[in-house]
Amino acid sequence: MKLDRDENELIRLWHKIISEARKTKNYDSSFTYGIYQINEELNTFTVVGTGKRKQKIYDYPELNGLLNTLRIKLKKYYKSHITNKMFEYELLK
Repeated sequence: MKLDRDENELIRLWHKIISEARKTKNYDSSFTYGIYQINEELNTFTVVGTGKRKQKIYDYPELNGLLNTLRIKLKKYYKSHITNKMFEYELLK
């Protein structure tokens, strides 16, 4: 299978995320991490403030930014590459 430009970009982004995840203190090399596990276990934050002024301060802002970028790019990829095929093969109606 030949990957197109969007797929190669997603793979490069995934490699960056794994690289940043390995730098966190909670990383355990004996585990196999996916996006959900990285987000829940390694993308740690501290809540600062109270009420409406409450905000999250991420311990690893680079990792958090890469995860947010991946989410956005995956939504675009799903819409441009997958949704049309699902309608074409009547998996969605």
